[in-house]
Amino acid sequence: MNLGTLRSRILISAVGSAVLALVGVYVTMKITEGLFVEELQQWSMPEQALDACEAAPASWAFGVPGRITGFAYDRAGRSLNPDAPPLERGLLDEAEARGAATALKGASRIAVAAQRAQGPCAVIRVELLPPEVGLPGVLMAVGAGTLAAILLAAWVSYHFTIIPLLRRILRIREAAQGVGTPTYLPPDDPLEDALGEIAAVLDRSHARIVDDRDELVRRHQALERHMAEIAHDLRTPLASLVLALEEVAEEVGGAEGRAPVSRAVGDAVYVLDLVENLHQATRLRHGLDPTEGTAELADIVERLGFRFGAIGRHEGVEVAASVPDGPVPVRCSPALAERAIGNLVHNAVIHGQAGGHVAVVLSGGPRFRLEVLDDGEGLREEHLADLSATTFRSDSARTRGGGLGLAITHEVARRVGWTLRFEAVEPRGLRVVIEGEVG
Repeated sequence: MNLGTLRSRILISAVGSAVLALVGVYVTMKITEGLFVEELQQWSMPEQALDACEAAPASWAFGVPGRITGFAYDRAGRSLNPDAPPLERGLLDEAEARGAATALKGASRIAVAAQRAQGPCAVIRVELLPPEVGLPGVLMAVGAGTLAAILLAAWVSYHFTIIPLLRRILRIREAAQGVGTPTYLPPDDPLEDALGEIAAVLDRSHARIVDDRDELVRRHQALERHMAEIAHDLRTPLASLVLALEEVAEEVGGAEGRAPVSRAVGDAVYVLDLVENLHQATRLRHGLDPTEGTAELADIVERLGFRFGAIGRHEGVEVAASVPDGPVPVRCSPALAERAIGNLVHNAVIHGQAGGHVAVVLSGGPRFRLEVLDDGEGLREEHLADLSATTFRSDSARTRGGGLGLAITHEVARRVGWTLRFEAVEPRGLRVVIEGEVG
């Protein structure tokens, strides 16, 4: 049997505890017997009983059945009572020398005492459980000793077996909670048993998870860099394509001829915005600080009004922008500020209806307020909650403008300290409000 295994140590601990308990019980019994011997050595026959014995030595005896029996003997160890058991010679000699002798014989306790110098009642032999101690006292003493031995064995087992096991298990649990994270602490369990094997598995699992995570991060970063490069390379030709399609739309005559070109312009603008959103999202994920730089919101709103005014004409939606007379500077990257606001205006245009309107209104002051309003179909309350919950990391809200563009707007607003909210407009339409500090 391998003594280093967990099962073997538990078995050895259990056997050791049992042996310790048995030793404790044995010691308790010996101490109890010693108490009986001490009591028997102090015992003496009353004079009245000795007188009665000498009056009728052939029939004299005393006792309580099952508790005490007593008989008389002469100095030679002979008894005139035929029921008397043989007197132990060793006890007789000891009693002759010391006046009394005691012994334990199986379950019996025997006392031999020299009471008189001669005669048939010179020596008394008593076999009993002394009244001074009694059976209840014996049971209590044995029970107390047994309980103490068991408690001692339990204490030894707990401190030398259970506590070390609990410490090892706690170390393994703490290690398991940190597997795959930078806070992982190896359990450092060199013992070759079941717990040691679990600790080794945790170490290997942590190393494998870290390696896999690093590989996934490298692949993800490589993919994002590739997407950013593609987005960067596509922006210029897509912008040229949009301008070319707009020129074609101006030259084509008739509603039937303009409709396909208008759809192509809308699709090209959508792809251009998607590419730009991909580019800015990659920059945000790779540590771009949106608060670096100063953006002039009035210029951005005018520029967006002109751009989406042209796009709106192809969609049959009128776009108007209003800005204050003075500048409205904010601490934000100009490209990201334009992208965040442009996504809102684009959503309002593409979700509008022919003959509809989109208004972009900017007001200055200690705090700026930017509103993007449309008179489209609007949204129910639960959909407004979805738009407000859209995040940069998890763009689960897909109703009317949900997705990467709106997620970027949320992320930029959150990082630069702007508030962003969505409100239903009666009788129909949607209002998006951005507010923040000027400066």
